[in-house]
Amino acid sequence: MLSEDETIGVIEIYRAASRRPFSDSEKQLTKSIVRWAQLVLASDEKLMASEKAQALGDFILEVIRNLFTKVKNMDNVIKVIMEHAKVLVRAERVTLFLVDHKKNELYSSILDIGDVDSAVFVQDETNEIRMKMPATGNRGLCRLPLSQGIVGYVARTGQPIRIADAYKDPRFYAKVDEGTQRITRSVLAVPLADGKQVVGVIEMLNKHQGVFTEDDEEFLVAYSIYCTLAINVARMYDRIYRSDKKYRVALEVLTYHNCVTEADVAAVLPFNIPENIPGITQYDFSPWDIPEEQEIPTVAYMVYDLAGRLIIDKMTLIRFMLTVRKNYRPISYHNWDHAFSVAHSMYFLLKVSEHRFVPIERVCLFVAAICHDLDHRGYDNRFMKKYSSPLASLYSSSPMEHHHFNMTITILQQRDHNIFRYFRNASYRNPGSVSVNRWKDDYKPEYTSFNFRMTVVSIAMPTCDLCAMFKPWDVQVKVVMLIMQEFWNQGDREKASANKPLSLMDRDEAVQLADGQVGFIRAICLPCYSTIVRVFPQVSAIVDAAQSNLKQWEAISKLSYEERERILQQQMKQKFAKIVRRTAMNISSHARK
Repeated sequence: MLSEDETIGVIEIYRAASRRPFSDSEKQLTKSIVRWAQLVLASDEKLMASEKAQALGDFILEVIRNLFTKVKNMDNVIKVIMEHAKVLVRAERVTLFLVDHKKNELYSSILDIGDVDSAVFVQDETNEIRMKMPATGNRGLCRLPLSQGIVGYVARTGQPIRIADAYKDPRFYAKVDEGTQRITRSVLAVPLADGKQVVGVIEMLNKHQGVFTEDDEEFLVAYSIYCTLAINVARMYDRIYRSDKKYRVALEVLTYHNCVTEADVAAVLPFNIPENIPGITQYDFSPWDIPEEQEIPTVAYMVYDLAGRLIIDKMTLIRFMLTVRKNYRPISYHNWDHAFSVAHSMYFLLKVSEHRFVPIERVCLFVAAICHDLDHRGYDNRFMKKYSSPLASLYSSSPMEHHHFNMTITILQQRDHNIFRYFRNASYRNPGSVSVNRWKDDYKPEYTSFNFRMTVVSIAMPTCDLCAMFKPWDVQVKVVMLIMQEFWNQGDREKASANKPLSLMDRDEAVQLADGQVGFIRAICLPCYSTIVRVFPQVSAIVDAAQSNLKQWEAISKLSYEERERILQQQMKQKFAKIVRRTAMNISSHARK
């Protein structure tokens, strides 16, 4: 009998010598029967193959269900793989080895020896590998060099091996049997491969009733694909779990060091919150000239003036503001001084708005202003993305803005830092819904909508952020030089990486400063200021002040190169007294060290 040109069987028919020989018709009948038998056998083979494939598919689905409910623990994954592998190919024993590519070793924490759940391989004083039976629930670690044994060969070559008689194969490591006191007869070893790299080897020992077949090998190879996936998922889960724990520890340490101590709070308490600060409600007030020891009391004054002294606890407010100040880095411009000035400008706008925002909204806007650049690193978003900063990888857009917001929330969530807990829950959850009526008296109907007020906020924030451009000329020049120092530092970093910075950030083009300021005030500042004036006509003076500064920069931009260079050198020497003192203290501190 033939099947696709291969002999699959022979039918033998005979008669006793005393009887007549077979006739031609009987021979023809026999041939017909053989043909029918071939068809039946072929059909039966296909049916058996189909049933076997179906059984394998059902088996693997069941394994997958079991595997992926246990991926949180690698040992559990290995146990499931071993248990199901034994059933799949009807083996007496099974071991799953993982590959340690750094040490060129194979290792296994669980060794199945049939009647015993697990055992441990150890090396004795002579470096001989011996098996040690563990106490219940304990596991050791078996390590073998990649150059040794059948599993080592499979790990190196990435090819499965099927051996009918282990002791006749020179690759077999017989000392394993000495340790287990078992005899290895047949072996089937299959690699667990992730792409081109072998991550493990599953070794089956001693087929029940016979030796391992080609079908066993095919089934185990198919099974190994899912085993590899489960192991990779378990490893990934373990990495995520460990990373999460490391993150929590790091966050705890960071929180401890980034929050102020009670001693820091107590040091500020002797400074009374002023009853009145001359000129603080004016746009041209200079926060940069406030002494450092008066900064927190001044901030507290503005908060209480906006929200009332009975709403927020003094200790909580001081603790929060001190921690905010601590989380600004000592960089040239985007530091606490800048945050302080932006918060003052927001205070100025809220005061001239005649309290059309309710207390919770006013405090929200003030906090947003003073926290808007928290933990700024002195580099813009373009730089962060270009040089693959972790922050740029964490956020798809505006990485620094997302980070400033998250830093604010993190501080508010620290113990005794949440200044908003003193407001009613309804106001705290939805501050924008409670002040519509405040806009009805003096404004058009569309101005009373929530969306309109949020638009006002979206204009107010950049107006405050750009407040330096409507300050008096001597203040503005000093602030501009701080800004440029930060820009030039970024440009220096880009040059050090063999990249050309924007001309604005190129220290070698500093003489073009006036041209840059003219363009910036015209294109960015004045349109922003003019828009906020349409909502709050009382602040029209900021437009006049910005235009006055614009004229100064225009006059400088028309001078000769030499004159602009001379003026630039003079401007670079102009510094706020507070910054001069701070620099001197830093130099003195470094000298003592």
